[in-house]
Amino acid sequence: MSEQLRLQFPDLPETGSKSDLLDLIPYGERNAVSMKALASLLRTDCRAIRQKILDARLKGSIICSSVYGYFQPVTHEELKRYVSMVRSAERSKYRSLLSAEHALDRHIYPSEESEGVVLNE
Repeated sequence: MSEQLRLQFPDLPETGSKSDLLDLIPYGERNAVSMKALASLLRTDCRAIRQKILDARLKGSIICSSVYGYFQPVTHEELKRYVSMVRSAERSKYRSLLSAEHALDRHIYPSEESEGVVLNE
């Protein structure tokens, strides 16, 4: 464990049992912890951390993220910024999906069964 992580989480054992994810996610955006740091602390990979965060969120935990990492909000403004960021990302994804669906509806791409279509193999 790095010295920085040891200072941020002094009670975390060097080896042994894994701590609860929520215990490792600090309060306040200015204290945010990166996914890489969480993976190191829990001795797992980033994919597992993303899944653990999703699971915790689905169970009702409020875990925010920003360019600084993951954190639990302490102010209305922190939570509001997070909600705004997620809504903006969802609107962007939705617009992209609409474009793809529009292309499907217009049949502008040949089907894989079409004669003469070469697929990447």
